[in-house]
Amino acid sequence: MTVLERDTLVPDHAETSPWELLASPAARPAAIGGLTDAALGEGGRWRRPRLLAFGGLAEVYEVEDAEGGPSRLLKTSRRDRAEVAAEAIDHEARHLRAWPRPGAPRVLDRGRLADGRPWFVMTRAPGAAFSAWIARTGGVPVVDAVLALRGAARTVGLAHAQGYLHRDIKPGNLVWDLGGEVTVIDWGLVCRQVPDAAPPPRLAGTPGYMAPEMLDRRAGAAMPTADVFALGCTFFDLVWGEQARESRGFGAPKVELPLQDAHAHGLAGRMLRHILSRAVHPDPELRLQDGAALAAELDGWIAAFA
Repeated sequence: MTVLERDTLVPDHAETSPWELLASPAARPAAIGGLTDAALGEGGRWRRPRLLAFGGLAEVYEVEDAEGGPSRLLKTSRRDRAEVAAEAIDHEARHLRAWPRPGAPRVLDRGRLADGRPWFVMTRAPGAAFSAWIARTGGVPVVDAVLALRGAARTVGLAHAQGYLHRDIKPGNLVWDLGGEVTVIDWGLVCRQVPDAAPPPRLAGTPGYMAPEMLDRRAGAAMPTADVFALGCTFFDLVWGEQARESRGFGAPKVELPLQDAHAHGLAGRMLRHILSRAVHPDPELRLQDGAALAAELDGWIAAFA
């Protein structure tokens, strides 16, 4: 796997897509889009594909279900990246189908397009990506960010408990609905946790959310602590807006809270900064060890201060 480029949202669907929202969407490459009913098979179940988003390797479409019900999402590889992306698409579909869990999409169908590219159809997460909330608000209240982070940590913690790592946690891959539920999407870089394995041949993840050890070619295989680091970075994006990612670059974020927020002060602020400092500690040995541990710490903070 390679480092994924930032997902780019098609401007026409900026308000409805649950995928990553960019303030200045890039122009769509000529190789993107163009999926038709004929490519999916005439008379098939999935119809009227409408491009929603594209990333470094994949395209995502909204499709209608001929059997009725809500619209779904179809993911396939880009035509110009078909050779390198096919494995990732198949890998993600196999993982989601083999291990369904709360807080992650459910695979409904999979197949091949007329040109041979793999695709799969999954349930559509309600709500909007964290990145969309960031772009619309410039930063959410601390309590809301803690609740959202706990939801994401719980789902990622379930994966960790089964020996899986997500490896691409970021605001564009976390979907938050108005009921407070969080869905973790884009499991294309998921891998098994193998503590003594050699590091992968290529970096995997998104710059700005990758733990320091993920950038060190001398380090060993990724561990759950790398996902925890990315979750911590996402929290600071939620409360500070896009400036948080820009200011930290490839390093650990500053453990600071907006002073205008009441929860940044007193015991609540001190305890939350302590939790967050353990989530984004540069040393993975001193970091909270998995998503469940982070969620448990946040549970205690919410019970005391939210």
